[in-house]
Amino acid sequence: MRLDGKVAIITGAGSGMGAATAKLFASEGAAVVVADTSDEGGNSTVAEITEAGGRAQFVHTDVTDESAWERLIAATDEAFGQLDILEQQRRHQRQRLRRHHKYRRLANHHGSQRGRRIPWH
Repeated sequence: MRLDGKVAIITGAGSGMGAATAKLFASEGAAVVVADTSDEGGNSTVAEITEAGGRAQFVHTDVTDESAWERLIAATDEAFGQLDILEQQRRHQRQRLRRHHKYRRLANHHGSQRGRRIPWH
């Protein structure tokens, strides 16, 4: 599997393309942190991933809230001890992550305003 041993945060993973991306990453071996404002959607995505044998955790996250990013990163560290991939849906998410010193290099890795899968090197 291409993502064995990797940990990914996927924002907007409670439905739609975010959920599909989370399931794809998990099927490729990544542990996935599902970040969304929808508790029902986020928990549903996690349930589907774990039922298929994957590892996932839901973290309620409003990406417009700076403290929510802090909680998301702390929960990721606590659950999996690392962060390798960030799947972003919007530009402001990268800007908020950039402010968190621990992952500044991750957020600055890609200059695009579109969502990108950003590998941690």
